[in-house]
Amino acid sequence: THTHMHINTQITLAHIIPHIFFSAQVTHMAWIAGTKQCVQASEDKTLRVWDTDSLKAVQAYPMQQYILNHCDVSSDGNYLLTCSNGFSGQGCQATLWDRRTTRKVQDFVGHDQSTTSCTFITGLDGGPHHWFATCSRDGTVKLWRSDKTAAVASISCEMGTTLEALCPLAGGDLAVGLSSGRVDVCHVTVDKEGLDWA
Repeated sequence: THTHMHINTQITLAHIIPHIFFSAQVTHMAWIAGTKQCVQASEDKTLRVWDTDSLKAVQAYPMQQYILNHCDVSSDGNYLLTCSNGFSGQGCQATLWDRRTTRKVQDFVGHDQSTTSCTFITGLDGGPHHWFATCSRDGTVKLWRSDKTAAVASISCEMGTTLEALCPLAGGDLAVGLSSGRVDVCHVTVDKEGLDWA
């Protein structure tokens, strides 16, 4: 049984790789719930949506100026989120995309260094706007709302530590991965539009 499973795994990989291989490094992928599609960010600065049945790209979004480090999908599947590489305040942004039109909704600028991770946050206030968070190598986590161009809240970690990853938790809190190898938890308080370390 073990040998049979191993053979199937090899056949599956051999089938997928020729269809989706391209020269730029893939930086992140996220599943679009309720579909057979996934979204993919890469170092070629382009966001793509792939169909897992045909193994072909079904959407390609306008190329950006900076490498895309991460991507995420809203809970309703209608919006995509990316964040980009950069330095000294250039690039370093999150971008909200409308999956129905493949058009950019808005750039969200505020980090000073490469924005390493981005994630939608669900269930915060029940309103029509999307909430999301970003983290950056500038050592900050920022909270955003889709109808506002500036971050509604920001929190810093200790000096000299860069932030590399975010993971949404129950209740809207965030797990934050630090370059030091530690994981911290960040509380999100919507009524005060604030962030605080656990």
